[in-house]
Amino acid sequence: MLQSNLSGALLILHQWQDPQDAERTIREAVAAARTAVVVTERSHPDLPVFLSHLCAALMFRYAVTGGARELAAAVTAGRRAVALSPPGHPEQTHRLANLTAAWRLRYRHDSSPRALREAVATARRAVASLAPDHPDEASVLTGCAAALRSAWRAEADRTYLEEALGLLDRAVRSAVSPVGDRVKAARALGRAALEAGEPDRALRSYESAVDLLAQLAPWRLTRADREFGLGEMEGLGSEAAGAALSNGDPARAVELLEQARGVMLQQTLDMRGDLDKLGAASTELAEEFEALRNRRDAADHIRLREEFDEAYAGRADEASGADSSGGRSSPGGGPHGPGRALRRIAAERASMDAEWHALLTRIRALPELEDFLGRPAVETLRRQADGGHIIMLAVGRHRGDALVVTPDPCSPVIVIGLPDVTENRVIGRAERLLEGRVPGSPPVTDYAQAKRRMRVLTETLEWQWDRVAGPVLERIGLTRSFGPDDGPGEWPRIWWCPAGVTAFLPWHASGHHQEDPTRGGPARTVMDRAVSSWTPTIRALAHARRPARTTAPVTGFGATAPGTGTGALLVDMARPAGAPRPLRHVTTEIERLAVLLPGATRVGPPHSTPRTVLDRLPAHPVVHFACHAVSEWGAPGRSGLLLSDGDGDGDGDGNGNGRDGGTARLTVDAISSLHIKGADLAYLSACSTTLTNQRLADESVHITAGFLLSGYRRVIGTLWPVDDTAAKEIAVHFYTRLTGEGGTAPQTRDAAYALHLALHQGRARRPWAPSLWAAHLYAGA
Repeated sequence: MLQSNLSGALLILHQWQDPQDAERTIREAVAAARTAVVVTERSHPDLPVFLSHLCAALMFRYAVTGGARELAAAVTAGRRAVALSPPGHPEQTHRLANLTAAWRLRYRHDSSPRALREAVATARRAVASLAPDHPDEASVLTGCAAALRSAWRAEADRTYLEEALGLLDRAVRSAVSPVGDRVKAARALGRAALEAGEPDRALRSYESAVDLLAQLAPWRLTRADREFGLGEMEGLGSEAAGAALSNGDPARAVELLEQARGVMLQQTLDMRGDLDKLGAASTELAEEFEALRNRRDAADHIRLREEFDEAYAGRADEASGADSSGGRSSPGGGPHGPGRALRRIAAERASMDAEWHALLTRIRALPELEDFLGRPAVETLRRQADGGHIIMLAVGRHRGDALVVTPDPCSPVIVIGLPDVTENRVIGRAERLLEGRVPGSPPVTDYAQAKRRMRVLTETLEWQWDRVAGPVLERIGLTRSFGPDDGPGEWPRIWWCPAGVTAFLPWHASGHHQEDPTRGGPARTVMDRAVSSWTPTIRALAHARRPARTTAPVTGFGATAPGTGTGALLVDMARPAGAPRPLRHVTTEIERLAVLLPGATRVGPPHSTPRTVLDRLPAHPVVHFACHAVSEWGAPGRSGLLLSDGDGDGDGDGNGNGRDGGTARLTVDAISSLHIKGADLAYLSACSTTLTNQRLADESVHITAGFLLSGYRRVIGTLWPVDDTAAKEIAVHFYTRLTGEGGTAPQTRDAAYALHLALHQGRARRPWAPSLWAAHLYAGA
């Protein structure tokens, strides 16, 4: 039993780890599960539990190795577990579900007709064995539907598809199941309905899935738990938008894409907005809402101790097959069936689900709370396009679209189809672009390698223009070129709002930057036609545009207007311990900025600690960081800026050698927890501050978005590692423009335009080297 429990714990652990560590953990889990089986006598009543657990562990192992041996062993273990279970045994459902997943993987591996027949037959047995109040009802039904859909594709017998649709309908309605299983069921139902040629049904299913997302990651969970749950649903918003477009409803496509992205970000903004409104409108309803939400959170997220107290029995999930139950391994309920605690929680879920919907109905009947925690209306979203078009990019497995939000109430959404721009193609481009640029990659020292990477980036920018940016700008009428001599009022503005994997590409720099300017016609680049900004979501843009509070005068500048800044904080850390190389130009960068920003406060090592910086941010609406940054690919919430740990015994020689003392990290988690009411502009002169991983791309879990969430209206970040010299040049040019060469307070309203001109200057110097100027982006108002 101890070895089996150890294996279960390891299977849960690996889902939180980076790929390399996860592979080692899975090997250990399989070894522990095998040991449990080997040392258990054939007549022991727990042997079927251990065999089913081994079946699940082997399927996880197959997901890493792709080896047929693991699959064969998984099928064998699963069949033995089922055979040793007496008829009517309450754990039979879990064991049949595991065996179904093993047979499905076997079919996907070698297209064996026998494997498909066994998968369908076993799945039907699992469904037939379900108790009425089984807490894993949605998971089991979704797994069975996946087997039936495979049979439909193989044999073109529509009866399989109709049966699958019926099971998925039932799974979505399962009030006793965890919300994560219901979301996956609704998503699978949407996909199946599209296969069946029923776009109306598909759209309703995707709407159900998106509506449940916020419940999947309640804000009271730790950030890591919320990230894990939402990471399981990557790409859902783009799929939902595609279903709405297939149904001829572009407005609903925008609403679903907006609702399904930035869930954690919006939860924080709601806590600062909608819930305050509810409290002001009705204290009684606010208290009832808070109490019910806490009860629902507790019932839907069982602690590990409770899981193992119920005698863990692993089950297969999404890692073992498309559209199956998915997610973390969950409790099976032990050798005596789903335990009393799990049964009780399932009943509570059903009761609280009804209470929740009734409470929302009462709240939404109050004045100005009609949209409380609901889907954002396109009528509200389009108002954010008054200053320029908002370009939402959505790509799925079979289609790609640009949804352009306009201020026109008669035509709030323009749809531009993007032929051949699918999720896999965008992933391919992003992988080539990011190759060697993710954390842990060695620096480029070989000239041929550097030249090759530069060529890849140039080809990517040209592909972006030809396939996406060019058609979009032509369609919305941005057909003429502008120049650096044109003022900020003459340049049109656009906001890029990329979804999913499209967030990894530098859309603001799309174009053919090395074309002969004498060829005639407008330049085929985004930079020559519009000033680009980025935003994680349209609602985040609305937050960045919230009314500014009146500000105090800046020392040396006199009175300033709201939104133009009240003082600057300059933070530097050039030589942190453990960094791959010192930043030789940080000191020069900060000194140049200090001249342009008289009266600015400079904080360097050993005083530039995360705590000191966090304490000083509220008093300085403008902050500039010049330092190293770390982007944690496996846990982006731990990404951060590398600052000082307060150790002042560095041994630098003033020329970039040595170090500035120990290093401490100002993390995304710490930044996002802030709520700075007077925050205005944050300039992050550091590497890869806008980089996250694919699972959390829709959540924008990165340093740049962290500053937006903390209250900054305008944030300048980077998409990949930046050259120290080029970063200094861009920063100095930016502040030179922003302050009128140091003659005024920083006019932050023109920050997007100032960065735009700085990038133009960088391109003019090195048009053949876009990696030196295309990484910088402007996010916010």
